[in-house]
Amino acid sequence: TKTMRGRYAYLVKVNYDNYGKSIIPERSMVNNSILRYFYVVEDKINPLLDVTFDGKHIGNGEIVSSNPTIYISSKDENTLNWQTDTNGIKIWLKKPNSSTFERIDFNTSDVKFYPATSSYNLAKAEFKPGKLTDGIYTLKVQSNDANGTNSGVTEYMINFTVINQASATNFYPYPNPCTNAMRFVFTLTGTEVPDYINIKIMTIQGKVVKELNREDLGDIHIGNNITDIVWDGTDEFGDRLSNGVYLYTVTIKINGQEVTQIQSESISSDLNADKANNDMFKHSIGKIVLLR
Repeated sequence: TKTMRGRYAYLVKVNYDNYGKSIIPERSMVNNSILRYFYVVEDKINPLLDVTFDGKHIGNGEIVSSNPTIYISSKDENTLNWQTDTNGIKIWLKKPNSSTFERIDFNTSDVKFYPATSSYNLAKAEFKPGKLTDGIYTLKVQSNDANGTNSGVTEYMINFTVINQASATNFYPYPNPCTNAMRFVFTLTGTEVPDYINIKIMTIQGKVVKELNREDLGDIHIGNNITDIVWDGTDEFGDRLSNGVYLYTVTIKINGQEVTQIQSESISSDLNADKANNDMFKHSIGKIVLLR
């Protein structure tokens, strides 16, 4: 019934040969056949489309790696009619300074297609556009299930920004002032995630009271980050610090080379941090205000 829509009937005859004649003659064949009607409901439920960059969902215009892996999945509720055709996922990419979208060919090495292979009915595509130049790109994606139902009335579209230079925008604490729970927010550009990040929190006199390293910050990726760790306003010994202003410095390195830290205005006006936070971070030194 995969391709059927609407009202149908089936007829079953018993004790008939291939030519419609009785094998064993009977006085009546009334009880040797059955007619049943059934209705095939049209599959109108759209598949669920999901798009991630290097395993992350991004906001419109967000910075991503200059060599990203874009994952696209299409999940359908139909457990019988699987998504196995590459035509079920369509990808377009618009490059910087271009007004046209380029359709991505599934026959190239840039894309891998993984058809649905179980009742879960999840088809996937892995798109690696290669080393991208600086600029703003637009990705457009559409998927449809095996019955041709699209995931949406229009294609999914999102802009993303590529900056090849390895850099970091201002690290700033959020919220600031804080009481007893604070994270660090920052944006990384380039291709490689830094292997060394060090944050020193100090008194006004320069005494280090807390130090955080790369492994303390949780999952870090190219683009916008907010650290997993929550600083609770205590020192290295777990003692609560008194109210007031504290300083912090940030050092970032990739393979031993220090990464430039720049003002967020230098990247994109759409990605600006709050100006008050920008003003509190100059020349790799920032301020934290503790208020309890």
